[in-house]
Amino acid sequence: MNRKLADSHEAEKSATEFIKSSKKKGFGYYFGRSLLVLLFLSVVTLIVFGINSLELEVVPGKQMNQKYLDFLNEQGLVDSNELIHFWYSDGFGDFKKGFYFFTSQKVVLYSKTWSEPALIIPYSEISDIEFEHNASRWEDSYITLYLKDESVVFIPVSTTNKGDFKFHEKLVSTWYANQLH
Repeated sequence: MNRKLADSHEAEKSATEFIKSSKKKGFGYYFGRSLLVLLFLSVVTLIVFGINSLELEVVPGKQMNQKYLDFLNEQGLVDSNELIHFWYSDGFGDFKKGFYFFTSQKVVLYSKTWSEPALIIPYSEISDIEFEHNASRWEDSYITLYLKDESVVFIPVSTTNKGDFKFHEKLVSTWYANQLH
């Protein structure tokens, strides 16, 4: 009988320990776990997005992504004898939403949302160029082209790594050089 009582007592003790160990976790435990999972998914999303996103800065023509060069050639926006000096796209997620570049012969603005997606401006049509620097890291600077037909064109350029200054300086020197010819 003592043996049965001891076995019964042992079984009861084991059952009590099992119940104690399988008690529900508190709100803090599940909340903390949820935050960790959310944080992990956010980091993974940012990494994937960062890998697949555009460069959001002014890029020298020699460093342009081949995908962009292929598109420019397919659209006939650049001739084989032209040198692209600088490129910038503000088309977040899709470069075709807006990009701007200039070559040794012209300035090109492109947006797939325009009725005529490409605006090609030979240097001979430009009467003046102004630069409006934006000191904010988060907003673009603007280059204003005044055309001989009295129209005005605005080109946004990223301030990252002083790309706006580089774009403007090279654009003005290229425009001047073309006026001398």
